[in-house]
Amino acid sequence: MTSIKLERRYRHPIKRVWRALTDRAAIGEWGMKTDDFEPRVGAKFVLRGEPNRYWRGFVECEVVECIPEKVLAYTWRGNEKEPLTLVRFLLEADGDGTKLSFEHSGFRGIGGFMLARFVMGPGWKKMFNDRIFRVLEAPAPAEASAKAAPNPVPGGVHHP
Repeated sequence: MTSIKLERRYRHPIKRVWRALTDRAAIGEWGMKTDDFEPRVGAKFVLRGEPNRYWRGFVECEVVECIPEKVLAYTWRGNEKEPLTLVRFLLEADGDGTKLSFEHSGFRGIGGFMLARFVMGPGWKKMFNDRIFRVLEAPAPAEASAKAAPNPVPGGVHHP
């Protein structure tokens, strides 16, 4: 069997990297769109992209392991005839930043090798080397709304 293995170090804290991996809107910024992802074991979800003549345009997944801010793993079926594969993210503290260990495993035969080596591998590399920074560098939703919201109380102090 063939696997894709990547290891990346980000200067961002684990909490921010975890959010990039588990927040629906964030996933859509660096990966594929999802309307139904939940970070809990047993949750089934769909990742959507642009279909082409080789791919139906969506991936069916199920969360099989979830330890908040440590491990996330889910099954992956890109096409009906393809065998089920497994995507796994492991996060570890690395100084002030985070070490991300990634594996997408279970590719079988020459077709699986070709898919992993020439399609999926380069795609995952682009996501982790480039696209994930759209989320990691952006303020978290609470930070963004706090910065954008004016203080409605004159003088900036509110006493209930």
